[in-house]
Amino acid sequence: MLAGLRRATLHQWLEVDLGGRTRITAAATQGRYGSSDWLMSYLLMFSDTGNNWKQYRQEDSIGLFSSNSNADSVVQHTQQQPVLARYLRLVPLEWNPSGRIGLRLETYGCPY
Repeated sequence: MLAGLRRATLHQWLEVDLGGRTRITAAATQGRYGSSDWLMSYLLMFSDTGNNWKQYRQEDSIGLFSSNSNADSVVQHTQQQPVLARYLRLVPLEWNPSGRIGLRLETYGCPY
């Protein structure tokens, strides 16, 4: 599943409805093509209902993901523990200070 976002304010997120419960094994981000817009860090949240959200947590951290350093490279994070969810929410924490929040997102997984 691919999605895109371009915003520049706090308290924004990108929510993806995967259409059914899915085993999510990885997520990859990339900046906005031809721009200075990219994420530097983000959180992932997940839900089965779209109402009650849980933050993804790695065994060794709170689930903060480092991301891109430019608009072109792809940064992929494989989940230490796959997540079962219908909805995925990416919450930007930091982005390039010379640009805005701009991203392309790809999720990896399979129907549960």
